[in-house]
Amino acid sequence: MHAREFQRLAGGFYLKGLSVDDDYQCLWFSDVLAGGIGRLHSDRQIARYNPDRLWIGSILLNWDGCILSSGSGGIAWTNPDSGAGGWLLNKIDGHPIGCVNEMTPDRIGGIYFSTVDIGAIARHAQPAPSSIYHLHNNGKLRRLHDGSIFANGLVVSVDRKTLYINETYKGTCAMDIMADGTLGNLRQLSDQHDCDGIALDANDDLWITGFQSGTIRCLSPAGVNKHIIATPLEGVSQIHFAHGSSDTVYLTEVPVDRSSVLKGGRLPNHEVSHLWRCKIAVVGSPVARTQFSLRGNFNSHRETISIPYDLAHHHLNASIVPRILLH
Repeated sequence: MHAREFQRLAGGFYLKGLSVDDDYQCLWFSDVLAGGIGRLHSDRQIARYNPDRLWIGSILLNWDGCILSSGSGGIAWTNPDSGAGGWLLNKIDGHPIGCVNEMTPDRIGGIYFSTVDIGAIARHAQPAPSSIYHLHNNGKLRRLHDGSIFANGLVVSVDRKTLYINETYKGTCAMDIMADGTLGNLRQLSDQHDCDGIALDANDDLWITGFQSGTIRCLSPAGVNKHIIATPLEGVSQIHFAHGSSDTVYLTEVPVDRSSVLKGGRLPNHEVSHLWRCKIAVVGSPVARTQFSLRGNFNSHRETISIPYDLAHHHLNASIVPRILLH
């Protein structure tokens, strides 16, 4: 098996956060260093949102068309049509959230997400261990696991019995999802130290990207290596299958030397990260939409706010965003 027909779609500084929106026939992505999220249309036009919000590592689609994005301060939501936005979650136990890294739907309306010590990474210091949480769509928040080295990719099996985690610098791991919603013991499936992005195919196999090797690895749920696909890309940070029966795959490329740039918190002087489309002979598993109510205050963890929106230029007012979304 191999990847073919590579086509570059967009560029940036450190691209991640892929999500496919069938309703709008578009592709969402983030740039964790330059800031914000982009909506790439079929005509190659890109609409930009939340341009001053940094470290967005994950993007999910809500049932009502709103976009959820991780990053500095917690999990934000954005309505791409009206420009309204706010926090889904910006406090845990009454304390402000530093940064949320990855998110994945739980397949019943809520999400699992991981935190990250982004301040230490920006200081080029050893980050504190990250934690994994579950947020029910009714607002109930539970901390499920502590002590992760760097919980990067997250995905839930189709039967909702397993949470897969890419522990960057360690390997791909799995935890059973118990009947009461807690997580079982962490078990390691691979020793791929540069594991980053993760996606499920229609056979429930895992597809893991390598941010240093530039490979895409297919693992069975038991951790058996089924395929290792070399790509012409230096490092691959994210993978997302197109919806439906298509064999189209979207990848974000981060050159190997950019990993140290991200860790040091320094911006490069030119765009070296890219969004790619390619073909692999496999069909992806559909990604569920979340089912959060974003109009009423369902708990004390969330604030609802309205952010000025420039409909002509399709981006949030940069003078307002830092005060609302970053503090």
